[in-house]
Order: sequence, then C-alpha cells, then structure tokens
Amino acid sequence: MIVCHCNAIAHTAIEDMTDRLFEADPARSPSPVRVYDALGMRPKCGRCLPHAARLINGRCASASAACGDCPLTHLTPRNEVDSAPMHQSAMG
Repeated sequence: MIVCHCNAIAHTAIEDMTDRLFEADPARSPSPVRVYDALGMRPKCGRCLPHAARLINGRCASASAACGDCPLTHLTPRNEVDSAPMHQSAMG
C-alpha cells in the first residue's frame, strides 16, 4: 500500500527502514521525518505523516516487546512527528 503519494513510498519501505533505524539505535525511536530522510526523501504535503507515524510506532512497539531480555524494553516509542514545517515553500 502506498503511504506517501508525493514520494510514492510504500508501507513496506517505511516498515523496513523503521526496523533498520530501530535496530541501529533502539533508545531513539524513529520518527516519520527520520525514516523519510533515511529513504532519501522529504515529506512534501504532510498528509501521510499521521499514517506513517502509526506504522512506525507500531513497528517499534512490536520490536521492543519481542526483546524480552533487552534492558531497553521498558522504553515506549515516542509518538513523534518531527516539528518540521509542512508547507511547500519550507520543503524546497
């Protein structure tokens, strides 16, 4: 399913990059803007960000729960959408 129509980003790309970012630094929950940046893209209109955030947070919560012996299991992924402006002029 396409999540971001402006950049043609599928949910699988968001989930895969979320997994990579979470594995690299489990203490820092990925945000939509971090995931898009890692994919080499930027949010344009911003309508996808709430859905992307739900996908990312769900993915991080599942990864944290699966790590039973991890000392970071108690951390809850932040429900974070970076505070970047969402209008075209700021997005370049």
